[in-house]
Amino acid sequence: MHCTFEDVSQAIASFQWQTNTEPDDPLGWAGLAISLSLKTWLGYSPPASTELTAKAAAFRACNISSKQSQCLTALGLVRGAYDCDFESAQSCLLSALASDPKQTEAALFLSAFSVEQKTNMEIAGRHLHRATRVHPEELMSHYMEGILRARQRRHQAAMDSFTNAYHSNPNCIPALAALAICKAAAHDYEAAEVLIDRGLDQEHLHDVLQALKIYCLGRRGRTERAPQLLSELTLS
Repeated sequence: MHCTFEDVSQAIASFQWQTNTEPDDPLGWAGLAISLSLKTWLGYSPPASTELTAKAAAFRACNISSKQSQCLTALGLVRGAYDCDFESAQSCLLSALASDPKQTEAALFLSAFSVEQKTNMEIAGRHLHRATRVHPEELMSHYMEGILRARQRRHQAAMDSFTNAYHSNPNCIPALAALAICKAAAHDYEAAEVLIDRGLDQEHLHDVLQALKIYCLGRRGRTERAPQLLSELTLS
């Protein structure tokens, strides 16, 4: 699963090339829909910049092959991510997992939408747990497992999952930010700041990290830098 901005951008370019050269291949269209949706889901671009193309790609994939697991995953993702139709999204993703229980991406997105609806969380948790064992290097499996555990108020389990996600790829800013938030919530502000400083040289989620750093500095009584950091925030 692609996680960094560069990974996602490269995946989009690759699937665009695939759909241009093999327009009847449903996997190319499904991959394009998933990659575009991930670009927005991970905070790298606003929904308006990917929605129409992602939806068109998902529908094209299902028109070519409506039963294939990857196509059902793409359709479930766009319905949940853009339309907030979580019931329909979960139905598609459960069908994808019934077709292929090892479909890691379907398990990831089912987990995300289960958290939103607070339904099927145990099913999603089982699939995610399996995914992290089968593919221990898969960052997104650990990342989504962390979110699921956090919503279940299993804070140490969430911390462990986000730690595994971060170690899988320290350049993935969403994973870094999630782990920093966990550290701050556990009152380990110094460790949170170390993570934040590593992420601040990246443009993605910069304001989120900056705001979290201000919070950590305040909790540690180091408020002398707060005015400067506040002046640098560009939150709308």
